[in-house]
Amino acid sequence: MAVPAATRQYPKNDSLAQAWDLLNWSLEIAHGNQVYYPVSDVESVVDFPTNSAIWQARAAEMRGFNGLAIAQFVGYRDPQLHPRLDSLRDNVCLEVDQNTIWNERNYDLIHSRVIGHIEKWPEFLANVQACLASGGELIIEVVEIIPSTDDDSLPETYPLLKLSRILYEPSETPEEQLGHVFSNIGRDLNKIGMQPKITHYKLPVKHHG
Repeated sequence: MAVPAATRQYPKNDSLAQAWDLLNWSLEIAHGNQVYYPVSDVESVVDFPTNSAIWQARAAEMRGFNGLAIAQFVGYRDPQLHPRLDSLRDNVCLEVDQNTIWNERNYDLIHSRVIGHIEKWPEFLANVQACLASGGELIIEVVEIIPSTDDDSLPETYPLLKLSRILYEPSETPEEQLGHVFSNIGRDLNKIGMQPKITHYKLPVKHHG
């Protein structure tokens, strides 16, 4: 939902916002509607981390294109990355406070796209446990950007390569604040009796060394 005072604001980190958008488009080209299939049967969705909000914006569009009933899409309005708010559908709501996303809400679907780690993993896990509706689904997409010299790989593009370089840099965040996807994410969810759907995307990017 557009906030009048913010409708003309653009991302402050334009190259990173473009990189997240390009990543989503690349996944859509490579995997088609599979990227959005979970939203066909839900009424309330949260996308976190929201990044540039491209996934939920496109997911809301796909529901509209397919004549499905309107669902509410909620995310976090990152001041560095958010899109023009007047470009979003009315059923896409970007909150300025992350806590508002999780405050006394229930979601049919919690969608999370990550590269390498989830920041503040214990906090995220607690929020998921509290806010996932009975019968709801947690979907975690793990994206691996792979340098490749194959002719069939995606073309080398500066924003996407910049995204991979930024997000694959060693993090200085304390270990207890990181959920490393390939090591403890499944283990921790199993401990609390949750069985998420974890989708692993490998995205080859042409690289000439």
